[in-house]
Amino acid sequence: MPNPLNRTSLGLWSETIGWSLRSSGRVAAAVGMTCSRFGVKNRLAALAVLLVTVPTALILAESPEKSNSPRGFRSGLQHGEDVPFFYSRVVTGSLMNKSVCFVCRNGNRPVVMLLMRQLKPEFANLMRTVDKLVDGNRAVGLKSFGVLISDEPFRDSSAVQTFAFDSKVKMPLTVGTDAIANNTCQRLHEDAELTVVLYRNRSVVKNYSFRMSQLKDADVAAIAKSIHRLIDTQ
Repeated sequence: MPNPLNRTSLGLWSETIGWSLRSSGRVAAAVGMTCSRFGVKNRLAALAVLLVTVPTALILAESPEKSNSPRGFRSGLQHGEDVPFFYSRVVTGSLMNKSVCFVCRNGNRPVVMLLMRQLKPEFANLMRTVDKLVDGNRAVGLKSFGVLISDEPFRDSSAVQTFAFDSKVKMPLTVGTDAIANNTCQRLHEDAELTVVLYRNRSVVKNYSFRMSQLKDADVAAIAKSIHRLIDTQ
């Protein structure tokens, strides 16, 4: 009986999968373990997981999720979902210039995660507010970090450093590739300028998302209240 997986069919299959991965930008995310829900260490095992999930991931990428929220869209992981591991390059703080998985480092602690497509002056107030809450709640292990998602992370590193210095921001700020925003990772809406995810035990408790220039002082106050609830309900 002839082998259905002959060299020609394998070649065509590999070429098709390769094109799909390149077009979806998931090679670094899945094989390089930029983002993982599975904790897979072996690259072959990661590839096996990828081949199973690619068709679904490609379909999801074409249709961003909608919601009935006042802002008319939803960005990021929602209540009850697990936060996947991912690495980003640290630009400020004691781990500067290292590739770090803050989701891994923070473990089951309560965490405030900021995912940004741009750095805007109005973000500084939110970051300083979070810094104060982290400083005042070290006993309960509150942590925070921010990620600027960029198509050129190395280019934007200096801008992140300048922003942190000028704005007197203490939280670790990092830069990462667009793979972090993919539906296989943090699932960010393409129009979301800022996504704030509050989680504990690696499970999302609260999510806030903002389009361009939507973040206001009232939103910062609402996020602060949610952070208090995050640590009060441990």
